[in-house]
Amino acid sequence: MKIKFLAFLSILASVLVSCQDVVQFQVEELDPKIVVEGQVSNNPQDNYIKLTYNQEFYDSGVVKPATGLTVTVFDQLGNVEVLVESPAGSGVYPIQTLGVIGRSYALSIKTADKEYRSEFQELLPKAPLNYLIQHEYNENNRPIPFIRPGIYALFGYTDNGATQDYSLFRLAINDTLLKDLSYFTVVEDRFINGSTVDSIAFGKRFKVGEKVTIEHRSLSKGAYDFLNQVGAQLGSAGSPFEVPPGPIRGNLRNVANQEDYCLGWFGVCEVRRDTLLIR
Repeated sequence: MKIKFLAFLSILASVLVSCQDVVQFQVEELDPKIVVEGQVSNNPQDNYIKLTYNQEFYDSGVVKPATGLTVTVFDQLGNVEVLVESPAGSGVYPIQTLGVIGRSYALSIKTADKEYRSEFQELLPKAPLNYLIQHEYNENNRPIPFIRPGIYALFGYTDNGATQDYSLFRLAINDTLLKDLSYFTVVEDRFINGSTVDSIAFGKRFKVGEKVTIEHRSLSKGAYDFLNQVGAQLGSAGSPFEVPPGPIRGNLRNVANQEDYCLGWFGVCEVRRDTLLIR
């Protein structure tokens, strides 16, 4: 089988530098902003908005939820859903209306004195997997040298040649989504448009009895660019003596002042999950 490997985003390890002199850091005062996570989706478990507030770069404390806000999802047909925070005080706003492929959606967040709103994004379809199978490689049948002997998950899909597509692939083991960016891949179909893509899932070896889930979802061009910027920023992290990364603008802006924005991204996507039990 010919394997085409997807490019991975990876986090570079920080290099700690010791020194005898005390260094005084000048840190800019935090500009408080709402951080947006979530999306309109065709899948109930992915249909939610989570809002928090940002914190200082070196602050490792508990993230503060953004509660008591007026959060509204609407589509281009004029349908509106005002979200109810649940549980109260959590900053989580479930969306009851499932997304419809081909329809466009936007998000509004109102505080006491501001309204932040996104532009409409179309819910695009995601090509289904053609297969998800396990395969064991040994010293003699490895496709490339850095693949070590062991059990791997192989999957493939056929890209839609009629559209320009962007995708996100993630990995879960035993229903737990892996957080490391090594298991987080964004794909543009510029070089694979209309092709059948075969891949070794994240180049990871699995154990007998593990449940492997490949989560794959469609992305808008804006979401793809945003995730690439986040990955590049995390991957370029250097020593503690470097200037902390600047904020990446999300897709919700203050309707009265476009220079005032939320962090994070409101997404609109089809989500698919395929599961394999390693035997």
